[in-house]
Amino acid sequence: MKSLSFFWIFICVAHSLIGQYVVNGSVKDYSSGEALVGVNIFLDNSLIGTISDNDGRFSININTEGQQNLNFSYVGYEDLTVKVSPVDNEVNVLLTQQIIQGDEVVVAASRIQESFLKSPITIEQLDLSDIQQSASHDYYDGINRLKGVTSTQASLVFNSINTRGFSSHGNGRFLQLQDGMDDSAPAFNFPMGSMMGISELDIQKIELLPGPASALYGPNAYNGLLLLKSKNPFEYQGLGAQVKVGLTDGFSLDPLVGTSIRYAKKLNDQFAFKINLSTIWAQDWEAKDYNSQRSTPLYGDIERGISHFDGVNLYGDENRFEISNILFTRTGLPEDILLDNRSARSLKADAALHYKLNENTEASLSYKYALGSGMYQNAERFAIRNFNQQFLKWDVQSKNWNFKLYNSLSRAGGGYDLTSIGTNIYPTNPRFLVPLSFEGENLTVPMESGWSTAVQLALDGHLNSILGIPGNDVAEAITFADQGGTNQLDEEQINRLLDILNPILLPDLLESISAKYPELNSELAANTLIDQYTIRYIQNSSGPSLVPDQDGNYSPELLAAIGSARDQGGFKLEDQSNLFHIEGFYNFGHLLEPGVELQVGANFRRYNLLSSLFQPYFFEPILIDFIEDDVRIRLNEVGAFSQFSLPLINERMRLTLSARIDKHTNFEAQISPRLSLVFQVDQNENHFVRSSAQLGFRNPTSQGQYASVIGNRTNVGGLRANAEFYEIYEGGAWSAASYLRSIQQDDPDLRKTIVLDYIKPENIRTIEIGYKGMYSKRLLIDFSIHGSQHEDFIHQENVVSKTGTFYRPYFNVPISINSWGSNLGFDWKIYKTWKLSGNANYLDFNYNENTLPEGFENFNPSFNSPTWKFTAGLTNKKLLNPLSMGLFYQWQSGFDWSSSFGVGFVPAFATIDFQLSAKLESFNSLIKFGVNNLLKNEYITIYGGPTIGRVFHLTWTYEQL
Repeated sequence: MKSLSFFWIFICVAHSLIGQYVVNGSVKDYSSGEALVGVNIFLDNSLIGTISDNDGRFSININTEGQQNLNFSYVGYEDLTVKVSPVDNEVNVLLTQQIIQGDEVVVAASRIQESFLKSPITIEQLDLSDIQQSASHDYYDGINRLKGVTSTQASLVFNSINTRGFSSHGNGRFLQLQDGMDDSAPAFNFPMGSMMGISELDIQKIELLPGPASALYGPNAYNGLLLLKSKNPFEYQGLGAQVKVGLTDGFSLDPLVGTSIRYAKKLNDQFAFKINLSTIWAQDWEAKDYNSQRSTPLYGDIERGISHFDGVNLYGDENRFEISNILFTRTGLPEDILLDNRSARSLKADAALHYKLNENTEASLSYKYALGSGMYQNAERFAIRNFNQQFLKWDVQSKNWNFKLYNSLSRAGGGYDLTSIGTNIYPTNPRFLVPLSFEGENLTVPMESGWSTAVQLALDGHLNSILGIPGNDVAEAITFADQGGTNQLDEEQINRLLDILNPILLPDLLESISAKYPELNSELAANTLIDQYTIRYIQNSSGPSLVPDQDGNYSPELLAAIGSARDQGGFKLEDQSNLFHIEGFYNFGHLLEPGVELQVGANFRRYNLLSSLFQPYFFEPILIDFIEDDVRIRLNEVGAFSQFSLPLINERMRLTLSARIDKHTNFEAQISPRLSLVFQVDQNENHFVRSSAQLGFRNPTSQGQYASVIGNRTNVGGLRANAEFYEIYEGGAWSAASYLRSIQQDDPDLRKTIVLDYIKPENIRTIEIGYKGMYSKRLLIDFSIHGSQHEDFIHQENVVSKTGTFYRPYFNVPISINSWGSNLGFDWKIYKTWKLSGNANYLDFNYNENTLPEGFENFNPSFNSPTWKFTAGLTNKKLLNPLSMGLFYQWQSGFDWSSSFGVGFVPAFATIDFQLSAKLESFNSLIKFGVNNLLKNEYITIYGGPTIGRVFHLTWTYEQL
């Protein structure tokens, strides 16, 4: 019996070995003949593969009979496919260095692999070689040089990408996928840039779609899509380490330090793993625009020193009020003393397990933790402190299908906004209920206090006989209040002021007691309590000194008050939100006629939101779950898409039709179709013309639906369940501009009602025409023009309720907005290994002002993008062995900026970046010296944002394959 079992085992093993063979070989550089280490070698249409060793040698087991294709790919070299068969015992391969990109495979445009030249819509990319040769201290900054891209930078570690206009810092119209995961913070609905991105050692490739991608990727890809792909441990093995040291040269010279480590190992043909850890630490750029008015359209271009000046980066001066028919703002405090520190840092750690179920299917389980601190700018400037996200993903990828599910968790508890901190330490005209004791009873009466009452005391002349401050002297009154108000008075002076104020304040106290306590003898109570009342009034007309001494130092009392406000008061950025996502995709192309493709996919996601950005007490019960004292918002999104393409005209044209349907808990289903044509102009497949038409949409963000951030102007989410409480929609508010004009001219008839509808999704219609052409493998040209029409555009605008309270609600604009642009990019191999590349970009918008309804006279759609932008780069990856270099230039035109933070102008700027690298093959190392903004042309990318200076950095990268 044992012999029979052994016989059957022998037969099965022998049968499994039939058709198997081993191919050995080497991979070398075509020009120099040097061995290439770490070349990826894969069997065509399978997951079977290996990499070349330190001598360029490889060995691969092939489990099928007959002739097969082996694909060779290596960073900076052209891909090569070699046919092998059982008779090929030794295969020697020569790879040619790639200077011009053009034949690369991309996936973002159609969600399947296709040639870069044949993509149906505009697509940009950065491969591993581009990332390694970047002059920037952060590879994410290199995205800004791609065609059609602009960026905003509110922090050294938080760079926000934008395409096609309507920019903001924290771009909710742009989708960023990190290994297929939406890495937007669930409560914010925008990507956090490189702060939460893939580490530099683990990034493999970046693809960018500068335009709507809703038809395949859903509602968040309204204006663009960025795909970040990390290295697979089967393909990229070994130990990697990186140390980065540098200096940031802004208003001061500060250190920059970064470290990274990566280890990946293929244990056998089925199992591999990787781990990553990376950190960066620096001092953040500083925002120091103290001389510009924060919002000019409503109040004019006011100079610093005017009583109602509101400085861009001064805080506490946002609230305007009148005293004796004079408009005031409290003196603001500079950003640098309100911050606890200027630390800009990021820590990222992740691990992944990969398992090949068979030669066509690979499963992976990964976990990532990212922690960051820096600055973020929206309605206010926010200090982000220890904000963290966690990602847990299970993914199965096969040749024709994939399935993934992931969970994203965001946590924050240490952040704060600067306006609240600056205001709360010495507020203007707050009205308190003051406790007073009368005949054994505790009475409370209202009293105005703060900086404004100190100004009032001086303007009314009450301090003339005490401090010699003349009445009606605005400058002297402000100086008195700024220096601490009545804190400057000694006991004798307080008693003198008490005698002056008692008869003046007595009528107010009498009126308050009569109204609130009619059962009391109000005259007796008022005369008895007037001393208590007036002393409290004098005490409350004080605060810490707001002005520095002659050496520029602020008082310890002020600094202590700021620290206390950070710890206890103001708006604290807290967040405990989650996102669960599950999706599947299947490609039926292998079952259809050759050249015909059909893909289908679907996804479901749930938002579980708990954040200080929301005050969820007015929602419909169906939308919330009560968990102890917390109220969580639970929202669902479900979507499905299909894409069909087929060749036409002897396979020289490809027609592709995509369509997607999405449904959100709070909104009706939305359909997003896309039709595209790609035409091959020549027989050699070097020139292609493309055109596409698509409809896209975007659901309002979580903030756009549920925001209720109390501040100088309360941000209000526009969902009826949230916004109805404030009574400012459907004609319940005036436009802020008309309200302020009515006050200035003392004419209530100037107030104009603004009718706001409760919020719903916005829509975009886009047409694009483009051309890609390769000339003698030396010059690649990519040109495109596009035009879009936006309907129900989501916007924020200042309004005033009919009770006189300022709000900043989210709503849909009741007119169409048009935007258009063109882009021209090129890569040119000018001589041997020298390459010149660059792009020119034009972007603009308009709308019909005659169609604006009443109340929208000051409407600005916040396009916030330069009309013109140019980039150019001169690179040589083999300047002198082992040196390579890159010189990069960028210029963009100035433009108007409008946002909930402020309205102003972002000036034009130009920068030059440079890098020089040395590749030390024998040490498996790359040493790079880089300078960003070589000439230190200081600039801003966002109104109110930091002034960006120069960065020097030296990076050592070690990779053992």
